[in-house]
Amino acid sequence: MGWWRQLLLGLWAVLPTWAGPELLNICMNAKPHKPEPSPEDKLYEETDPHGQAERILDAPLCQEDCEEWWADCRTSYTCKSNWLGGWTWSRGKHRCPARALCHPFPHYFPTPADLCEKIWSHSFKASPERRDSGRCLQKWFEPTRINPNAAVARLFASPAPSWALSYRLMAFALSLSLLS
Repeated sequence: MGWWRQLLLGLWAVLPTWAGPELLNICMNAKPHKPEPSPEDKLYEETDPHGQAERILDAPLCQEDCEEWWADCRTSYTCKSNWLGGWTWSRGKHRCPARALCHPFPHYFPTPADLCEKIWSHSFKASPERRDSGRCLQKWFEPTRINPNAAVARLFASPAPSWALSYRLMAFALSLSLLS
């Protein structure tokens, strides 16, 4: 019976680290994703935005980033609150839908949170977290420093199911010890 406990405790220790550094690659093998890191201005050439139905949903943007984005755009004009679709495409450019009136951003986005959450159809959500908290994505950061969003992505892609399984295995191992 002792070797079962050792096996279970070994699994409990190993499973959370099983994914290792490949954790972020679990959803990056799809066709529209960039094959290799490169300058963002070349992104369109490397991806097919209309090829698949994958999308980001409710990715947390840092509070300061939403506020700065809204402040930067508040005097700009737009005709829609959701830029992900619904445009009229003519002469190869997107145009406002018929009868859609252009207004300053605050008309469609009264608050910074509205801008962050609505403009790309809830791809992002306004987080109450601050920059450098490690719990929200930053739109802007010093390019000479390490990208802080990588750690946030790892956090949200963490092996929670593995940890949950580990806790169940630990509980099972403890119950075995009580039975013996």
